[in-house]
Amino acid sequence: MAEFIHKVNKKQVAKFTVPDKLTVRQQLAYLSAVAYPKLDFERFWAGALTVIQNWESELIPDATTLDLDQVTDPKVTELMVWTGWQVKVHMDGLEEVPKNS
Repeated sequence: MAEFIHKVNKKQVAKFTVPDKLTVRQQLAYLSAVAYPKLDFERFWAGALTVIQNWESELIPDATTLDLDQVTDPKVTELMVWTGWQVKVHMDGLEEVPKNS
């Protein structure tokens, strides 16, 4: 647990701790809260899961059964954020193919 103490003129005005290990859900919530413009990385991941096919990953062997409240590895969070963002960018770029072209 990391502890932070803020003092002004040697007087403590705030003290708090931050866990050294956060669950994936906590990490995604933090990233979503600090992103500008507001992004929801947990929803990007959930959305990506609806269209992803042929998933292969040693880090996340089965994306559909990943327990966001138990896993704490930041590499898992990084992969989830990257995957969700890649799918979002892909989906944003999709266009309907015009007929007779």
